[in-house]
This record gives sequence, C-alpha cells and structure tokens, in this order.
Amino acid sequence: VEKVFESLGGPSGVQKTLGLKTAWGAAKWLNANRIPPYRVIPVSRAVNYQITPHELDPELYPYPSDGIPFPLNDEMNHGK
Repeated sequence: VEKVFESLGGPSGVQKTLGLKTAWGAAKWLNANRIPPYRVIPVSRAVNYQITPHELDPELYPYPSDGIPFPLNDEMNHGK
C-alpha cells in the first residue's frame, strides 16, 4: 500500500487520481495498510499495474496475474 501512495504522491495524490472526495479517506487506507476491495483494480490501474491487484489484496486476487487486463497479463507472463 505504501508503494501506491509513494507512486501517486501521498493521500492527496490518491484522492485526485481516483476522484475521492477527500484525502482523509485515502489516508485511512494507508494507516490500515489496506485498499478497500472495490478500489483494488482502480488503484492498480492508476499505477499502470506496476503494483498488481495480487500485491494489493492477495486474498481477493490469489494469483499474480489476477485482475490484470489480458494484453498486459500476457506480456507479464511471457516477459515481453
């Protein structure tokens, strides 16, 4: 979770990128070290899948390629 916040510029960056009403909500995620399940894909998409849904929530996305769109998923699996 910390990598997401670093990549997007802290709670205010997460707020702006995801269109949240306040940075406070995003700061709660950082403090809890957990992204809400319904935000995992949008967060991963916001960082161009450099942080995968699996890394953000391995229970919800148990396989490393889960939640990644097919073209990207295929590239990640085949090293292209």
